[in-house]
Amino acid sequence: MATAKKLPSGSWRCLVFSHYENVVDKDGKPVIDPKTKKQKQKRIYKSFTCDDPSARGKRKVEAMAAEWADNKEIKKDEEVQMTFGDALEKYIQERSAVLSPSSIRKYKSMQHNCMVPLKEYQLKELTQSVIQKVINNASTELSPKSVRDMNGLISAVMKRFRPGIVINITLPKKLRSNIYIPTEEDIKKIVRASEGTIMEVPILLAAFGAMRRGEICALQKSNIKNHTIHVTKTMVMNDEGGMDCKST
Repeated sequence: MATAKKLPSGSWRCLVFSHYENVVDKDGKPVIDPKTKKQKQKRIYKSFTCDDPSARGKRKVEAMAAEWADNKEIKKDEEVQMTFGDALEKYIQERSAVLSPSSIRKYKSMQHNCMVPLKEYQLKELTQSVIQKVINNASTELSPKSVRDMNGLISAVMKRFRPGIVINITLPKKLRSNIYIPTEEDIKKIVRASEGTIMEVPILLAAFGAMRRGEICALQKSNIKNHTIHVTKTMVMNDEGGMDCKST
């Protein structure tokens, strides 16, 4: 059981080990231990404090820490028995109120498509080799960008429910985007073709106002003040195929 220590303020503080987190540098790259050749990890602790400076306060904060540690072990046992499919569903539900509708739609699309091979695995069964094999198979059908998004979601779910596990997956190389940029003549033809139609204003806003499709769809008269357009909203597709208006 963790022992409480008295702080200079007189309060009692008790630290309980929670989990490990991977160490990264300021650019987000893994920091490698020169001895083990593996990514460094740091220990993360849960802190409990009590303002009562007496021995009663010490017992109280130690009891709080012990209860949390016991519940943590029970929860940990339950979570490692959970399948990846259940963990992914819970992960999406936990973030449904804070992520954009388009992000939730993207997660659910991956959930019902590329994540299916992992669905029945228990979290305790998911090793680096298992995930690497699934990533390799996905790389034969999906673009490098989609595979990286898939790996990012897997890593996020594993970090949420199995924070101590270290997984380093080899990903396909990124492809250089081959984006066609319309010429001035192309834009003139489009503008002339749209004159007098419902698409004229949206095309002008996109061509000369440098606005995105979602921003144009969400634009209202109240966003135009003193001949200036104030971009505050965008229209995105939700997971049910409908459209939601959200802040930019």
